[in-house]
Order: sequence, then structure tokens, then C-alpha cells
Amino acid sequence: MNIYTSTGGFGSRTFYESANQLIDVGCKYIELSSGAHVSDPKKLLSILNSSAEIMLHNYFPPPQDPFVINLGSDNPDILSRSVSLAMSAIDISSDLGLKVYGVHSGFRLNLKVEDLGQIRNNHSLISKKKANDTFMSTISKLGRYAAKRNVFLLIENNILTKTNFSTFGTNPFLMVDPIEIRNTLESLDCEIGLLLDLAHLKVSSNTLRFSLQEAMVYLNPLVFGYQASENDGLEDSGLPFDESAWFMHLIDTTKNFLTLELCSSEPSVYRDMELKLSTLLR
Repeated sequence: MNIYTSTGGFGSRTFYESANQLIDVGCKYIELSSGAHVSDPKKLLSILNSSAEIMLHNYFPPPQDPFVINLGSDNPDILSRSVSLAMSAIDISSDLGLKVYGVHSGFRLNLKVEDLGQIRNNHSLISKKKANDTFMSTISKLGRYAAKRNVFLLIENNILTKTNFSTFGTNPFLMVDPIEIRNTLESLDCEIGLLLDLAHLKVSSNTLRFSLQEAMVYLNPLVFGYQASENDGLEDSGLPFDESAWFMHLIDTTKNFLTLELCSSEPSVYRDMELKLSTLLR
């Protein structure tokens, strides 16, 4: 199992700056996610690809005009931009010989950039059926497109906090609880893998009261890789973890990778964890 480190926690730096800081401390598997816009990322990606194993994730490459990617949106502009961004990531992955690309599951509201982290406004909801139908159709299209480009598409499970559940009085996100996650992926007309975000699963479990351990066992057949960090069960705070983390004894080391997705911009934190996990998950 390869241990990746994510650039997602490095804030407004470019992916190239963040990735090189991780490489400089010894990290050799890098997940590129978010960051500042770069006008022509392909040259920089080629350089990185020669010195590390890279993987693109979700909101990448970051567009000049920021938006919230949503593959279940009822807004034609948001949906079109979301699909275009995902296809661009798939094309880049294919051109660089990268084998997987992971994207987030959709949701039933059209978020703004300022909503990320915690939704503070009670947005109107898209019907569950409409959002789900759009999402299923969209990821099937992307999954087939990726397969033609020799890239395997992964979908990451969403997170539901108690605050958001209380705000809307319902679950406004898709692929949150284990049954829906599995039903969604098993109902598709093409093969798409699960990128299981363990931090998301913990918060959602605390909100919806399902068993974390049972969820991991239930979802294991669909898992291709993991996103990992710790939190208090209330919000995705991206904390480092050690061998005592709730999920460590449940990690299936035959899966392809685990990505450290932390809310930290300190490269040594990632490297220290990578070294420890490489021993623990051997």
C-alpha cells in the first residue's frame, strides 16, 4: 500500500510549491488537490511527475474563476463546469500516465466558495431524486470517459455534520451513509471505485448514528483507496493520527493507497506520519 501526502492543506500556495516542499522532506507519493490557480499546469506537472508519483484529486487543476464542483447540480453552468474540470483532470492524468483520478460525490444544493467548511445559509435543496439522477448519469459518463483514457475513476464519500443536518432538517448530500454509498456504486453501468474518506465517515457516523466498524467492513469490497485524518466526530478538522486511531486496525492493506489529507501546511508533519504509517501498514 502506497502512502500519499496531499497538497490540499497548503492553502493558497500553488500545487507546484506545495508538492516540492513535500518532496524536499522525502515524500515521494503526492496527491495534488486545490491550491492557487496556475495558468499552464501541464509543464509543471510533467516536472513533478519525473521526481514523484503523483495523483490528481477532485478540484484540480484549480480554475481561474473559483467555484464549488458539484456533479449533482441542477444549475447547468455549475454542472457543465464541474464535468469539464473532471474531464480535464482525467485528460491530464491520461497524458501523464496516471492511473486514477478521484472526485467528490455530488450534493443537493449549489454551494458558493464561502460555504466550504460549514454551510451558514439555508440554501434551497434540489430534490433527492433529481440530484441523484443527475449525479448517477454524470459519473457514469465520466467513468466511461476515464476508462477510454486508461484512467480509473474514484468517487469520494460526502460528509454530514450535525450542524448541517440541523440546518436543513435532512441530509443535503449524496453518498454519506454506507448503504447509499454501496447502492450508488453497485447501480452504475460502469466500474467506478470508492475513495473512502475516513474522516468524512467518522463525522457522518456521529451524525447519523451508524457503526464505523460495520461501515468499513460493509464498504470494503468497493474500496480502492483511503483518505485519512482524525477529528472529534463533529467536523472534518484534518488532524494527524497515530496507531491508536479508530480505523487503523480496519485498514485493508491490500488496497492501493492511503492519502494523508491533513489541515496542515508543515511538510515535516506529513513526512513523519508517512514514515510511521509505512511501518504500521507494512
